[in-house]
Amino acid sequence: MDLDVAVVDVETTGFSPKLHDRVVEIAIVRLTAQGERLDEYETLVNPERDVGPTHIHGITAQDVRDAPTFSDVSGDVAARLQGAIFVGHNVGFDSRFLTAEYARLGHEIDLAPRLCTMRLAGSTGLAARSLAACCAECAISVTPQHSALCDARAEAELLMTLLRRCDLTALDAAAEFSGGLYETAFAWPPLPSGARRLTRRESAAAREATSTFVTELVRRISAAGLGGAAETIAYTEILDRALEDRVITREEIEGLHDVALALGMTASQVFDAHWQYVEALATMAWGDGVLTNQERSDLRHVGALLGLEVEVAQAIIDACARSEGPASGCIPTRSLAGCSVCFTGQLARTVDGLPIERSRAEELAQSAGLTVKSGVSKRLDVLVCADPHSLSAKARKARDYGVRIMGEEAFWRTLGL
Repeated sequence: MDLDVAVVDVETTGFSPKLHDRVVEIAIVRLTAQGERLDEYETLVNPERDVGPTHIHGITAQDVRDAPTFSDVSGDVAARLQGAIFVGHNVGFDSRFLTAEYARLGHEIDLAPRLCTMRLAGSTGLAARSLAACCAECAISVTPQHSALCDARAEAELLMTLLRRCDLTALDAAAEFSGGLYETAFAWPPLPSGARRLTRRESAAAREATSTFVTELVRRISAAGLGGAAETIAYTEILDRALEDRVITREEIEGLHDVALALGMTASQVFDAHWQYVEALATMAWGDGVLTNQERSDLRHVGALLGLEVEVAQAIIDACARSEGPASGCIPTRSLAGCSVCFTGQLARTVDGLPIERSRAEELAQSAGLTVKSGVSKRLDVLVCADPHSLSAKARKARDYGVRIMGEEAFWRTLGL
């Protein structure tokens, strides 16, 4: 009897489920024993915690914010593993994480039979160990690396290449490496299937759609038919806080909408406030008499976030560059001196080329006059994280308490570091 093959790849928040690391993306390529592709499955997974090393897997907290949890997709994953040999490159890594995810849901699973393409590669004489290196030796493309579906596709191709080289079936190879024969695969418990998926491409498209969130804000305010004088200073202060890290969160979108409504602002008044805001930022950037390409790009990006047409933002930038001196209405940089601060998650910035460790970050904050706290409370002033969309426990608590969350880059910039 020949079982199907399920080639699995997971991206995770870290290296150990025992340390509460979770799956953030999973892909499964199902093949017949002869290598015919039957099905492909991929989805991002909300880990319900910090996403971990974004610089490795390329996944941000914003990417997984609206992704299904593993509980949501557990039935769809099980359906694709049922009746198949579980295959992975360094298969123990993938199987440990899936076993831990199902254990959290109260299901004890046995991912047998299983087969490791890394071990199989070694038995066929390949010197390489990593997936990329093994595939390179076999002239198999892996682009981009650390994308679950791309890796799973490459592993599937590598598997069939290696099986042909050693003249084995997948089931024979699994038996050889595990030391036993398998007549059947593990019988999975019945789990609901048909859950929503969210791929990297879909998440990127959703982010692109929300990048012009203020266009929607203006539409909503206009539809409300409100009028009256707007306290532009109060609104732009909130706007400055929302844009300090050049990222807009859902809470900030709703917050700006609520502020504009509370101030009785019309759509045109909101638009004027956004125009003035970009104009003030451009004036600040022009303070040294030079607008670099990076500064121009950043200003256009802010303009896009505020719903301004590219031509409008560019006209504001050009007008500022033609001016002979600073204009009024510049938006001041608010000092954090005297504030209390707490850090969460893995920090991403560097000092002298080295990653900032938590202890070093706390030292820098203290030397700048801030009080460092180890936890989040209602009295905390600022929570700092590499990604302002962080799903860490501290970030969730900060949102519940209304504590200000700052992206790491914006925090260090405000401190002048």
